[in-house]
Amino acid sequence: MAETRLDIVLLAFFLVGGIVFFTKPWFSMIFLLIFVFLAPRAGFLVSMNWKYPLPLGYMFVLFLMARWSLSLLFVKRRRSAGSPIGGVFPFYIIASVLAIAIGVINGGDLNTMALETFIYFLAFFIFFMVLDLFDNERCVKVFITGSLICGALISLYGILLLVFGQSILVEYVTYNSSSYKALLGQFIANRRTISSYGDPNTLGAQLMVFASIFASLLLMGKYRPASRILIFIGLVLTVLCIYFASSRASLLGLFVLSVILAMTRVKKLWFYVPIFAVSYFIFLEPIRKYYEHRIYTTGITSDMRITYLKLFLDLFVRYPFGVGFGCNIDPEWRIIPANNIWVGFNSFYIHLLSRVGIQGLAIFCFMLFLIIKYLFTGLRYIEDNNTRYYVFGAACGIIVQQFNFLANNVYHVPGGMLNFWIMCGMLTVMVNRCRYKEERIS
Repeated sequence: MAETRLDIVLLAFFLVGGIVFFTKPWFSMIFLLIFVFLAPRAGFLVSMNWKYPLPLGYMFVLFLMARWSLSLLFVKRRRSAGSPIGGVFPFYIIASVLAIAIGVINGGDLNTMALETFIYFLAFFIFFMVLDLFDNERCVKVFITGSLICGALISLYGILLLVFGQSILVEYVTYNSSSYKALLGQFIANRRTISSYGDPNTLGAQLMVFASIFASLLLMGKYRPASRILIFIGLVLTVLCIYFASSRASLLGLFVLSVILAMTRVKKLWFYVPIFAVSYFIFLEPIRKYYEHRIYTTGITSDMRITYLKLFLDLFVRYPFGVGFGCNIDPEWRIIPANNIWVGFNSFYIHLLSRVGIQGLAIFCFMLFLIIKYLFTGLRYIEDNNTRYYVFGAACGIIVQQFNFLANNVYHVPGGMLNFWIMCGMLTVMVNRCRYKEERIS
């Protein structure tokens, strides 16, 4: 794909800035839903020492962070209450500063170091920004409704891609990449749908959350028959799209999700056997057949993901504090400059270990645990039944989404980190608005 002209990028830059700084937060939320969740690849292609996609969603988030920072400095108003990771995050700041220092000492590439500092450190502030900027009822309603619509449309588009082929892919809107590697290797060759996410594994990771929300609302929400039918259609579309994305981690996640929902919904133990059996044949049997077909057709009897545990331990023994931002490790375990952000380990958690060390990885995992715990313990404060089970479903979706994060590094690509932190932030807002209701009234 050709690099985008600079004047077009600057024009979009000013338009996005105008929307963010001169409109209400709920209006910005609509654009976030469109350019972060619905079309995360929509944007441009720019060049540093490597061609990078510059999605419009990133522009919106950067301007929102600028607006939030200015409000913290100059606007005297009540800050949002209820951050489950506020007490732990300073320790992650220390771990990130250490990663920058180690990267500089190891001679890391400065461009890559700057990008990884944003991806694995500054992007975490998105969570706190969402808690503050979108802490109102209208933003919550827009997000809940918009996210459900996005989930259904993404899935429908992904299914249609397999019917009509790449002719319905729109450059710089539903597909934007420095190469056609994913398009050729996954969509065309292996018939794995990529929808508007550009990568089947990234698509599967996001659809896990949407599928969990649809399933939770369908089973436990209180809706009129027409609304319940629409939610059922959304669930069917997301599950089908996950199938067509052929993400094994997502299929495994769907099986675990069915177990979680069965344990919370089904009261009689004897129902578990048929539920687990059906879930196995629907979600796990395709994985078994995949490997069976792979062995017979290619002779490959192993998967590199089987070696992840050994790789993790070897990396921990050799570089327990990581190699820092802007650096990478070659096959001989030597530290080399990372000439772009795509090089590294295929698992997000192993890749994060290589950058911020065991201290940063442990703090990140603890923060994720605190967020999930906060969401589940906060369910009892949410009076609205549908909002409660939206939060419950999304929290379950984030849990099973970690299978995708373990198997693939889908965090740092469009459709990864922004979606993750905005979703976590908005779920926390929903809990906070009920948990601190009396304090707000007073």
